Amino acid sequence: MRRSSIWLPLAAIAAAAAAWPLWNGVRGSAETTAPPAVSAPAVIPPTAGPSPTAPAESAHGVVASTAPIDRTRSLELPDGTFVPALNGASGELSLSASWGDRPWSRILDTERSDAGIDWYVHADGTRTTTEMRWRPDLGREDALVRIAVPVAGAPPLGADGPPK
Repeated sequence: MRRSSIWLPLAAIAAAAAAWPLWNGVRGSAETTAPPAVSAPAVIPPTAGPSPTAPAESAHGVVASTAPIDRTRSLELPDGTFVPALNGASGELSLSASWGDRPWSRILDTERSDAGIDWYVHADGTRTTTEMRWRPDLGREDALVRIAVPVAGAPPLGADGPPK
């Protein structure tokens, strides 16, 4: 066997060994970016750090953006996290002021009412939603946050017809 023919297979093995971490990293990142298979709403984490305009570095070392995060189509929850606003609502939306002193109940799912309104369903049975409603006093549509709290001992409306 000639001396130069030994170097060719060794060079191929060395190239494959050098490329393996790169290939494995590309394959691994595709697996970790797959969306979760749950029906719960996506929670948008609150802005952390000294400035909402600071660049965010991902786990892969990539700088995401230096622009401020647009939260005009998000609902701020009492625990400081954000979820997407429902039913096309936009504006400064916060559930904290309306939630009151009751303990926070996490969101489990979403549901659509017979009227076509999307609601978040909470662990304690509470329903919350956001909508745009016409405000004659403002002369325009404005964002609205609604909370439906279950009351013990009260039948659901419409269960036995209207109250008599």
